[in-house]
Order: sequence, then C-alpha cells, then structure tokens
Amino acid sequence: MNMAGIRTPLQQLFQLEERARLAGVHLPDESTSGTGEFFGVKCVVNGLDCVISMRHVVEAIDPKKVTAIPGTADWVDGVMNYRGSMVPVFRLHALMKLPQGVDLSLATIDGPILVLRQRRGNRNNGEYSAVRLNRMMGMQQFRESDVQALEADRPATEGVEQFVQERISSEGRHWNLLDIASLLDHVSGINPRRM
Repeated sequence: MNMAGIRTPLQQLFQLEERARLAGVHLPDESTSGTGEFFGVKCVVNGLDCVISMRHVVEAIDPKKVTAIPGTADWVDGVMNYRGSMVPVFRLHALMKLPQGVDLSLATIDGPILVLRQRRGNRNNGEYSAVRLNRMMGMQQFRESDVQALEADRPATEGVEQFVQERISSEGRHWNLLDIASLLDHVSGINPRRM
C-alpha cells in the first residue's frame, strides 16, 4: 500500500492474481501415478476418437486464430503467443492422411488448441508445441486396467493411427490412447516449408 492506504492499480492486479490462483481449480497432474488411474483429454484427431494423457497437456484453449507464417506447409497452422513464448501450432489433420470415410470438412475446421509440453518432465520447462484438434470432449479419469495394447502385427497405417499403441475401453466405447510424445518427435523431423 502507498502512504495514503490506497492500493495502486498494479498492486490491485497482483492481489487479484494471487486470489485467483489460490481459489482456482488446478489441472490434475502425475500425482495420481501409482493409484492405477490417470487423467486424459478426450478429443477427435483426424476423425479418430483419441485420449491424450494429461502429463503432456499444459492447457486447452478455445478455438482462436493464430498468426500464419508465409511459405510454410498447410499443416503448420502458424504461431501464437503463449504466456510470452512463441508456440508453433500444427494442424494434424492437414499433416496426416484422413482415413477413408472421414468427413473432409474436418480438415478445415478451426477447433480448439491443445498446448503440449515438448519434452517430458518439468511442467514449466518453457518448451511448448500446440496442436489444433477437430473437437474436444473434455477431461476424464481412466483406470489403467481399462488400457489394452493393440496387436503388434496390425497393418501399417499412414494417419494418426500410427501413433496409437493402446486403446481404452470406457463407457462402452473405445478410445485410442495417442502417443503424443512420438507424434511431436515425428512432426519436428518434417520440413515445415511449403513444397
């Protein structure tokens, strides 16, 4: 407080931020490990029902426009400012072939953006990537016992299915557990320039 007992606007903002942080709902993290349960984001990627583990997710953002980068491939949606860092945003449905029978309008939809940790480990390491989803259905807690490994000798695929090694059965429906770390490694190895 200043001498007159009145808070400056900056002090009021700091106080408001502190109150919001204390009262806010925090995302679940890896503290549930060892309990046989984990949290995941249910979403649609390339027309495929997927789950992305919360250990990779930093934040989900409502659909928003990003800044396009001239000369890049159509699967590079652009960049956005995320908490002071320039984060690349990828359109997985433009990078990977859509499966047969999937509505082609999914490739142009401006769905929600999921900000992901580039590396495993520290939640605040500052290296992020983001993917634009077709649709997001929310977060759910899953039991490890509901996770089933897929057959090792299944046919090779070109789409996002190549990054699915496990499937989750939940509420009478099958969800594909997306190996987002491998997918981001794959994306980082592709030339982002327009060919």
